[in-house]
Amino acid sequence: MSVTVSEVIQSSKRIHRIGNISDTTDQVTTDLLRFLNYVLSRAWRFHPWDFSLQDISITLAADTADYTISDASLGGINWLDAGGDNYLKVLTQKRYRQWFKRTGEAGGTPSHYLRRGRTSAGYFKLTFWPTPAETGTVTGEGKKKLTRVTAVSGDIEFFPDEFIDVILQGMAGYIEKLKGNDELSLAEFKKFENDLRLAAGDEVMREDEEWESPPPDKYIFGKRNRGGSSVA
Repeated sequence: MSVTVSEVIQSSKRIHRIGNISDTTDQVTTDLLRFLNYVLSRAWRFHPWDFSLQDISITLAADTADYTISDASLGGINWLDAGGDNYLKVLTQKRYRQWFKRTGEAGGTPSHYLRRGRTSAGYFKLTFWPTPAETGTVTGEGKKKLTRVTAVSGDIEFFPDEFIDVILQGMAGYIEKLKGNDELSLAEFKKFENDLRLAAGDEVMREDEEWESPPPDKYIFGKRNRGGSSVA
């Protein structure tokens, strides 16, 4: 089950002794709904929670590099795979232009992709490198888009029941800020950040080891800028 909006609003009013618990149209409720959206946005950005994941599938066409993921519910991209354990790495504009200039239009199986922003409808735009030489499918995993809460009714999307204490802790930071208790607000926000880390587990602290080809920028530019002779 998901956390309900009314549970968060009523619990926040009761815990902090603000507003009228039975009144869903007062200014306090309006403020709390705004704070709830702030809390959910911060929690959503913090980690690729397993309860927010969704599949991605992109059909490739031969000799076509640019694609749009026409999925209105997609809010972020975690990883993409072109098949055969070919995990795609993200390219910067700078590196894409460097590689494209050097290799031209040579096609093959994509190994990297460039994020080119979004359409007016919010769809992600991608460019694959190298340009696909044949038809195929890129699969992956993304994060569901977070929908803004506008009323004291219904469930909070995909956040499970066991997350309610984390949400209430985030609400406490904004409520104390509203009361003018800046120091207490800061302390509550620190507790909120700690609760998010505990909820995410050790995944937040552990990064996957990446093997890069060509070598990392730090190595490349270090070699370029270093004086003296290079010894093979």
